[in-house]
Order: sequence, then structure tokens, then C-alpha cells
Amino acid sequence: MLAAIKIYGERGFRNCSVKTVCNAAGLTERYFYESFSNGEDMLQQCFRLVTSELILTMRETAENAVGHPRMRVRAALLTYLVHRVIDSDWFFESMPAADQGGSVGCAPKLLQSRST
Repeated sequence: MLAAIKIYGERGFRNCSVKTVCNAAGLTERYFYESFSNGEDMLQQCFRLVTSELILTMRETAENAVGHPRMRVRAALLTYLVHRVIDSDWFFESMPAADQGGSVGCAPKLLQSRST
């Protein structure tokens, strides 16, 4: 999935075929379809993975913050802002929202940093 997140970030979801994702990951299309029903299924799972990693990082930041509970909230929000606004190149912008044609972000470098 990290290969998909990376390629979606570089090209955008709508500009990537299943074959493009498979080539980037070094996998066959047969293996892809054994794991995912289609490209949108892969996209949804990438979103879930990145979102859960970001939430976990925000939670850890808040738990490690010292002082008043407001400082914990502030630390968590700053973590989000750093990943979403300041380092917006970590996010891909072409992921369609579930109920609209809008976009949401994704953080491949966040995932890379957690796996090391």
C-alpha cells in the first residue's frame, strides 16, 4: 500500500491505473485483485491506513505533552497542522471524499517514519 500512496501522491488517484500501482509495487495485477476488489478499494484502504497512522501520532503527541489539558490538545492539533498544512507535500490531494467530489489528504512520509 505504501507504493500506492506514493504513486497517488505523485500523480493523483485519477491518473493512476491498477497496472501503474502494480508496477510501482513490483506486483502482478493478479496479486492485486486477490487483495483488492478494484482501484477504489485500494484507495479506501490507503486512506484508512494513513488516517489511522495520523490519529495515532496525534494521540501519542497529546499523551506526551506536559501541562494543562489544553496543551495536550494544542500539541495534537499542531501535529495535524504540521502534517497537513506546513508539509502539505506529504499529502495527496486527489483522493475523492466518500460522499462528495472533494479531496482529503494522505501522509506517506508519516507512514515511512512510523515503520523505521
